[in-house]
Amino acid sequence: MANWYLDGISFRKIGKQLGCVGSLVYKTVKVFLNQLPSNLDITGEFCNVSKFSGLLEVDGTYVNVKGYKNKIPAIYGVDFLTHDIPHFALVPSESYQAYLVFFKHIELLGYNLRYLVCDDNNNIKRSARYIFPDVVIQTCLKHYRSNIQDDLGLKTSKKYLDFYLEINGIFENRLCLPELFFEVVRISKIYTNDEKYIFWLSDILRRREELTNYHYHKFEYAPNTTNLIEGFNSHLKSRTDSLRRFSSFKSAKTWLNAYFLKRGLSKFTDCKGMFKKLNGFCSLEKTKKDEVLLPKLF
Repeated sequence: MANWYLDGISFRKIGKQLGCVGSLVYKTVKVFLNQLPSNLDITGEFCNVSKFSGLLEVDGTYVNVKGYKNKIPAIYGVDFLTHDIPHFALVPSESYQAYLVFFKHIELLGYNLRYLVCDDNNNIKRSARYIFPDVVIQTCLKHYRSNIQDDLGLKTSKKYLDFYLEINGIFENRLCLPELFFEVVRISKIYTNDEKYIFWLSDILRRREELTNYHYHKFEYAPNTTNLIEGFNSHLKSRTDSLRRFSSFKSAKTWLNAYFLKRGLSKFTDCKGMFKKLNGFCSLEKTKKDEVLLPKLF
């Protein structure tokens, strides 16, 4: 029953399938989920932190919780090379304080955060740098370009299309820091008579390191987008959307904890490219201590 619930099936529908009332399903599943260990404790007890790559994508998805006017964020991190999720947090908002606590928990696990990819969110970046002063941060190029597109109004007008295509070439061609600098100078000589030209070219120069850090020689295979965690988000969102709304903050946190535990213990089946070797394994198998057996929770 718990597995069905974590797949986004409501108590009422589960009860109908089993021939019992939804309230009985609710009570049974609630007891089971409340007895599960926390995802954070599982990471701390079973994982060898040296097996994590230290390349972390951080993002989240919003869930509907009774008592909150707007949806609230469930934030988490995915270790890039192992696909494991060391920690998640359900928080009222994506505040600096919320991310500060999140990264503090990551630090307490012993996770060596060397490289972080995230949206253009200053709260994520500031809090990560506070806890991990030496972390290298890469702004997600997909989201950064999307912000440019939105500001230039490309969905409704082609006025700035040529300018955007010039800028987009910087990222499509994967230019390193010196190359980016010279390309921005070249473009600035062509596009000079508009505030939006000046703003975005200046912004690219100002953020040039965070836009090209994926070239840093220490981080082989370092991503420059949050595409991996976005894929995780899509899976999570499909489940939470089908449940519509959680009855309380506690019930949402309990469900999310169980969801992430199940993900960590579920074998990958459709990884492609450089991650094809993960198929047939669950993420916790890639990060666990050699001497321990993983718990059978589901």
